[in-house]
Amino acid sequence: MTLLKTTFERPTNYNAADQFKQSLCTMQGNLKVRVLLHTDLDTATRELSSNANIVKQEGRSIYIETMVDSTYWFGWWLSRLPFDFTILSPDSLKQALRQRAEDLLSYC
Repeated sequence: MTLLKTTFERPTNYNAADQFKQSLCTMQGNLKVRVLLHTDLDTATRELSSNANIVKQEGRSIYIETMVDSTYWFGWWLSRLPFDFTILSPDSLKQALRQRAEDLLSYC
């Protein structure tokens, strides 16, 4: 680390937590996922709370669009949602969710 003599002024209305969440969602090297949510925007936003910044509305459709580094983890995360959804991409996320479903069924 090198201490610089220049200074930095924080932009007006800067929110470090929002910046951190945004940087995680756009981090390079991760896998882009896109999921159609079968619910309304208010319900999706309320259910996803701190992750609501990954929700996008396009016309009458609600999407999750983000970057993940583990399709298995994201499949698990999706499986806890109280509404239906459709995985649009990638295929590896579809396979991860199928594996999660098989794991859950094996516990019965």
